[in-house]
Amino acid sequence: MSTTGPSLSERLVAGRYRLGDCLGKGGMGAVFRAFDEIIGEPVALKVILHGDPDLVERLKREVVLARRVTHKNIARTFDMGLDRDGPFITMELIEGESLRARFADHARPLDEVVLVLAQICAGLAAAHEVGVIHRDLKPGNVLVGDDGRVVVIDFGVAAPAGLDTDELVGTFDYMSPEQVRGTAPRPASDVYAVGLMAFEMITRKRPFEGATAHERAFARLDTAAPSLVGFGDLPDDVARLVDRCLDLDPEQRPPAADAATLFAGLAKAKPAPRITRSAHAAPVTDAAPTTAAPRQRVRTIRVLPFSSEGPVARAWDVGESLAEELRDLLSRTKGIEVLWSTRDGSVSSPNEAHADLIVQGTVRQENGALLVTARLIEDTSGDQLWSARFDGPVGELLDIGTQLAAQITESLRLELEARPERDQVSEDALKLYLQARRILRTPTSSPSQALRLLDQCLEIAPSFPAAVAARAVAVARAYFLGDFGAGSLIEEAPRAIERALAEAPLLPDTHLALGLLALQEGRFRIATDALVRTVEMAPTYTIALEQLGRTEAESGRGAQGIARLKFAARLDPERRTCLYPVARAYALRNNLDAFDRTLAEIVRLGQKPTIEDVSMQLRVAVWTQSAERARAARRRLDEIPEHFAFDLIGLAADMAAGEPVDRTLRTVTEKFLELPLSPRLRTVIHQSACENWARRDAAYAATHLDAAVELPLTDIEWIELCPSLDPLRQTPGFERGRTIVQERVRSMWSSTRG
Repeated sequence: MSTTGPSLSERLVAGRYRLGDCLGKGGMGAVFRAFDEIIGEPVALKVILHGDPDLVERLKREVVLARRVTHKNIARTFDMGLDRDGPFITMELIEGESLRARFADHARPLDEVVLVLAQICAGLAAAHEVGVIHRDLKPGNVLVGDDGRVVVIDFGVAAPAGLDTDELVGTFDYMSPEQVRGTAPRPASDVYAVGLMAFEMITRKRPFEGATAHERAFARLDTAAPSLVGFGDLPDDVARLVDRCLDLDPEQRPPAADAATLFAGLAKAKPAPRITRSAHAAPVTDAAPTTAAPRQRVRTIRVLPFSSEGPVARAWDVGESLAEELRDLLSRTKGIEVLWSTRDGSVSSPNEAHADLIVQGTVRQENGALLVTARLIEDTSGDQLWSARFDGPVGELLDIGTQLAAQITESLRLELEARPERDQVSEDALKLYLQARRILRTPTSSPSQALRLLDQCLEIAPSFPAAVAARAVAVARAYFLGDFGAGSLIEEAPRAIERALAEAPLLPDTHLALGLLALQEGRFRIATDALVRTVEMAPTYTIALEQLGRTEAESGRGAQGIARLKFAARLDPERRTCLYPVARAYALRNNLDAFDRTLAEIVRLGQKPTIEDVSMQLRVAVWTQSAERARAARRRLDEIPEHFAFDLIGLAADMAAGEPVDRTLRTVTEKFLELPLSPRLRTVIHQSACENWARRDAAYAATHLDAAVELPLTDIEWIELCPSLDPLRQTPGFERGRTIVQERVRSMWSSTRG
């Protein structure tokens, strides 16, 4: 952006983000406090202050790399957008101060120093785990929140591990010796920067002397940092650990994961858990596993730039952008290791000459659309194992590249998940499994249909892990959605998930099923841990993205949840269910024009209205006291097939339209609640009843609110913003319920990496 930072204040960016104070400026741009007027939450917004194409590319790289990392000590990146003046990104807003500001005036207690270092290293360990090196770690890129959480920010010059480069990037005062030489980045380079910051925090001075930052950087090339052993009353264990971080030889520095554990252990506080991939490999259960989880086979994949066929505008950019997005998404997918290549497709180092599999493809432009063909090839034999076609409208390369890459990644993930079994499972069993997967991917299909197919599959192939895990998802979703076609699921759901945890603990479906069941049972921390882990294992799995996004949107993480839901909708444009929470967020903030546009888009995608379309329209009619909207919902209800909740919704629509059906609706509601509903569905019925009656009979509405709170209600968004609840807000029962749900929501995310 060409506009200067301060004059941007109060401007509305992209019709959504109201800019506030400028929080900081650097060579790349400026960061502002902003308010998301759609979600109603504060965010940090970074803008480009100059129109340099290299800076725009750097901003894109920051988004791509930062999104790989999900950890409480790494600032979350929500989205990238384009305003009239240029690109911007939105990020988690951390209320606090930079590490430089916190330690500028006086020395801090040693316990605080080592706990800060432990959290920095824990965040770095998560980044290194997914192949991301920060390369510009310094006190200005570390924030200390008011709640004590330490967060690493600014991945603008970060790089994928293993990518050979002669770029000299970073800040001279915090560069490792190998960075100063211009050699390839490595995780140990970030650890050296931790050592430099540790030395400064403890001694209040730099370890190397020099009149300029350049002189101090070059002094590090061949000279070891002064040892801290014997410095004042500093414990030797702390001194030796900082010395190790500053070792001239990168191989002698501790990995960030080890440093996190060691620094935490040196503080008086309870040691933090070791941050390694294996620490997150075991299933999420209430009890610690008694046996080691089986190891998952890791496939090495090289992604080549997609070639062009025919007259494709900016064909090389499209092909390379698509390949880059694919590498990013595949590198975040469990069971896959991406080998990095140079732009011409050659390997980046001799020891990467062989990959198990090659992904390549072509890009073609036709009638305003990009047509992409992707192929999976076995490197040794050259056999084509899989191919598929994808398409999308020609538009912003970042958007189309992300969408197509995500679709290809998800197809590849499912192919690789089933491939190990192809030689051991009959064609009939495999066919049943693939049919069931297609049903599970279809938002409006009944999970019980997939369940029947998977039961048949497992009769033929009882030891088919992918089918066992998929069956757990089918059972959990049927129970979660109140699918009466699936029979009695209260006892079957835990059994199915227990089997999946035993036979398929490394598959994302297993953890998704666990998360769905745990939400039903009120085990909220286990639920969110399982859902976050599912998305970490399979970042393009739309069902998991949707469920985690819905959970976040309801339980106090609105901006993050809505961004995740929109990404899932772009990934699978036919998955219209992702947009219901988005529409609801607009309506709860009284942005009815945006609500109507989103609901129209949902209906357009589905062509025919569904019971959820009608329910959403009816609830907004009740919130806004609009008889016209209620009558429209009643007309839509008559267009859909018979549903078990047809009478209940129809009577609610009639009452909202002014019809005298109060007594009948109350009777039908009570009878409906006598059915064997899932806890999730029962909660929604109580919420709707509370809305319907709050302005007519507050005492009766309060009984439904109390009942919802006693169930697994985590919808703090509804409690805080639903206008129908206004008559209840001053009552003791409402305040008690809100406090319970607030505490429930806090517990949900208190130990979650996401």
